[in-house]
Amino acid sequence: MSQSSSSRSNRRLVWIAAAAILLIAGAVALIFQPSRERDEIGIQQPAATAASPPETVESNEPKVGVTPTIADSPGDSEGQGLDHITKEVIADAERMIPHKPHPWRSKLVENMSSETIEQTIENFANFDDLSLAETTIPGMRIAPDHGLFQAICVTRLNRVRRVLEYGREDPETVIPLLRKRLLYVIDGFQGARREFDKLVDKGYWAPGTWSSSEPHEVTIRQTGAAATIYLLTELADYEALPIIARMCKEEIEGPTNPAPYEYAVYAIYELLKVHPRDGLTADQLNLLESCIEAGKELRPPREIEVTPWKDMYAEHDPRRTMMGMDLGTDRHHKIKMRVWDLNFTDGNRLRGREEPLFKKADEFLTAVYGSNG
Repeated sequence: MSQSSSSRSNRRLVWIAAAAILLIAGAVALIFQPSRERDEIGIQQPAATAASPPETVESNEPKVGVTPTIADSPGDSEGQGLDHITKEVIADAERMIPHKPHPWRSKLVENMSSETIEQTIENFANFDDLSLAETTIPGMRIAPDHGLFQAICVTRLNRVRRVLEYGREDPETVIPLLRKRLLYVIDGFQGARREFDKLVDKGYWAPGTWSSSEPHEVTIRQTGAAATIYLLTELADYEALPIIARMCKEEIEGPTNPAPYEYAVYAIYELLKVHPRDGLTADQLNLLESCIEAGKELRPPREIEVTPWKDMYAEHDPRRTMMGMDLGTDRHHKIKMRVWDLNFTDGNRLRGREEPLFKKADEFLTAVYGSNG
């Protein structure tokens, strides 16, 4: 009788554990949505292709949506299967336990808290911020010469978020600092690029040769240009137009300007939308309207919600995006940002097709600001 009672008790515990697994698995499925981040930044999932069936890989992870039984678990009738299921329940439960801030994030917020707003602008390329922003973009390699990469990367930079928040409250202070920084990164780019190319020729990027803890001057200027252009555009500083246009016309010895050409052209067209009409001549107004009409072919930016710079849990924390941990970011205060979509409405990319748009915009800018901006 005692053995029968013990057996029934063990079975009851098995089903209680099984029910717990299903409840926790359902909660995790709601929290861990791998496609959410790709949708948020506008990267489509790769289309399914015909391929040979993947190899079967044994896994100790619990089966979501399947009610486990004693037969599903290793062990025998003496209760080893029950121990195995209990461990799975505990492992799943641990995924739901609140997690401490990642040391990387804590250090970044600490570093930024001691910076003035001007120092934050100067430090856009610091590795404590840039490294994770660049390496956590799903489906994209690090490519600062490409506008789409920069359009996504800048929205992930914590320092950009801080300056954007501050600039919305006090644009009179922030905008002059951004213009000053943009002029700096443009004017020194050619020399920095030549120096960088020499380092590359000497094997700067060869495995085991690069160990600097500071970004190279080229990285400082490329990231600085992308960030300042983005912020000046989002803060609607149309007076930055001549500076951006001058950068587009610079003769650069190398494959890139400080900011990608298509990225700068997209910014110009966003700023033309807010350019004041007061004081323009009839001819200048016609040129502006012509530009805005041409710009309708470009996809508008998409609005997203992100964690503020002081939040200890970033929405692109790898523990959340790669491991499915619930860090509570969905329930935290958010700020709104816009991700630029560097494509035409017909689906074609702006890259490689930006020249006619720039020439049209430059005609208006030359008529209003002069040939030198």
